[in-house]
Amino acid sequence: MKRILLLIIMLFTINVYAENINEDKTINNETFDSLTINNKVNVELNDVKINKEIIIKEGSTLNANKLNTNGIIDASDYDTSVIIKDANLNYQDDDHKIIYSDNRSKIGIDNSKIIIDGTNNHLFYNDHNASININNCDITFNKNSILMYANDNIILTNSMIKGNTSLINNHGDLLINKNTFSSDNLKIDMNSDSSININDTVFDIKNDDLFNINGDNISIGLNNNKFNSFINFNINNYGIKLNLVNQNITSNINVNGDLTIKLNNNSKLNTVLNGNINLDLNDDSVLTLMGDSHVNSINIRKANNLNLNGYKLYINNEEFDEKTNVVNNQSSDNTENFLITLIVIVAFGWALVYRYRVDNGLIKPKKKKKRFKLFK
Repeated sequence: MKRILLLIIMLFTINVYAENINEDKTINNETFDSLTINNKVNVELNDVKINKEIIIKEGSTLNANKLNTNGIIDASDYDTSVIIKDANLNYQDDDHKIIYSDNRSKIGIDNSKIIIDGTNNHLFYNDHNASININNCDITFNKNSILMYANDNIILTNSMIKGNTSLINNHGDLLINKNTFSSDNLKIDMNSDSSININDTVFDIKNDDLFNINGDNISIGLNNNKFNSFINFNINNYGIKLNLVNQNITSNINVNGDLTIKLNNNSKLNTVLNGNINLDLNDDSVLTLMGDSHVNSINIRKANNLNLNGYKLYINNEEFDEKTNVVNNQSSDNTENFLITLIVIVAFGWALVYRYRVDNGLIKPKKKKKRFKLFK
């Protein structure tokens, strides 16, 4: 009798803790070891606990409210959709993609608390036309793991990120809005053909090598962020663009590839510049030198766009002179060349018209006046 009862309990446990869902369903207040949502199924979870993993198959949708999980969320199958709100996720294992989006799948995480105790994990990982949107989350890394690995679009908004972590942008597009990072060591790795735009974000960090540039054709946009440390750039690649909007940063910038820097909307860049760097200073932005600098070109709109601060600026190895304003003379060369070209074109056109009128008898050519010659 005891054996039969034990067998019944075991069977009941298997049915409860390893759930395989094949039809549209709503589940409330249950606990599972793992949960698999099969193809083209819509599932809603309310106050559900998952110990190991949630797997969402092709074309399925998961809406989870107050999810409590210690496992992974795998939405890597085609055209899946996952929306999670008010969740608690505490992950302790190592070397996993914890929230995984791939093959046109979409994941949204909102108002959730996430704690990562394991090492070498990827908290958010996306690939192949997949997107992840994280909003209003509290994320803590107690050990070194990767916040996100982006092969496509990831948006992080209104969130608090604590602990040592990194963001890896591998050909993706990252949008970071109104977040706070608190870390002894935060890294943003940018690989080829990727972009990142960071807006209204606070960086309470201790390391100065925030950005690692590891490829060509990379775009970095910084808008109204607060940094409590130097933000240095060491660039050995080509096609790198840095766009500052209403941004104040202090930085050392060394370039062995090429870099284009644009300052807009009252941006302030305090820096030492060395390398193949092209500068464009707009509006009331100010570039202030912190040491002798060498650049390829500079375009300024106003005299107060540039503050040498007692140092020397070399443009194509020629020293910039504040008194003679070499830069403005160089930029005015284009205007002078244009005017000369215009005059030549007008004179040539007038000569053609005159020749035409003479040839057609419309006017008689002027006779040349005989000149008095002193000696024959």
